[in-house]
Amino acid sequence: ALEIHYELLHAILCRFNAENAIAYQLWLDSIDHHQATDDSVSKRLARLIESKNIVCRQQQGSDLGRRMSNTLKTLSSDYEQVAIIGSDCPNVTTKDLQQVSSALDNHDLVLIPAEDGGYVLLAMRSIAINSLSDYWLDGIDWGTSEVLAETLRACQMSGLSAYLLPESWDVDEVVDYKRWKES
Repeated sequence: ALEIHYELLHAILCRFNAENAIAYQLWLDSIDHHQATDDSVSKRLARLIESKNIVCRQQQGSDLGRRMSNTLKTLSSDYEQVAIIGSDCPNVTTKDLQQVSSALDNHDLVLIPAEDGGYVLLAMRSIAINSLSDYWLDGIDWGTSEVLAETLRACQMSGLSAYLLPESWDVDEVVDYKRWKES
């Protein structure tokens, strides 16, 4: 599973690294490369980050919702629009990001729903991010088929206008991995 996660992350980072017009950062749950062996996934990731000169930061928060909220708030001071893409979503393209950016002209938040009831991308305008509490994503049952619906309810309760782009998929199971490799 760790090898597949690295492979997915590598694909995403290389795709966006090739696009000079897109500013991106890698936010990890933890950054701890010093105890890894030379051939470990952690060391390979560290070498990839260094070779591509990728800005790498550590997520902050007790659960996924808090980590996403903190990441959005941190980035909102530097960018007018911020998008979070899961590391298990290698099929998000720069064309998708262009559609997201256009949709953010008229909406506070844009989501690309996933087939499993979650989403592969969440993007927001900075002005909307700064109007939210740190707890606006609390109560979402992450990893379930209700994530999208619960996130949309959180948006409604927070007074955010939301827009959904066409549905996509992420890599959660072996069948998803094979689908990605065949695409």
